[in-house]
Amino acid sequence: MRRRIILAISLIMIIHVSVLVLRAGQSATPPPPGDAARDEPIRVRVDGQIEAAKLIHQVRPKYPNKAKEKHIEDTVRFRAIIGRNGRIIKLDLISGHPLLADAAAKAVWKWRYEPTTFHGQPAEVLTEIHVVFALK
Repeated sequence: MRRRIILAISLIMIIHVSVLVLRAGQSATPPPPGDAARDEPIRVRVDGQIEAAKLIHQVRPKYPNKAKEKHIEDTVRFRAIIGRNGRIIKLDLISGHPLLADAAAKAVWKWRYEPTTFHGQPAEVLTEIHVVFALK
């Protein structure tokens, strides 16, 4: 009886993990060389501070005059996907003052990163980007 319970729990766990992998749309390992699926981008999640170290071109945002006049300081946070070539391909606002968000986004779209590889294959990166606005 105990063996059947352990087997049932193991089977449920395997099914659960399989569903999670299917939902993510990714395999835990990259496709083998020569596989037709290799053209699908590999996407890895990287902490924002770690990815910031790979930043090779950064454009500083222009502080909006209205925000300066109102003495608004804030950190604008984005969820970003960085393409295999190191360029931003998707940028979603997580939080930040509305008067600062547009200026931050305009600057971040111009940022460039050192391309990332995963098991020797070019990979997209899912990360967070923080842009700090502080008056002097």
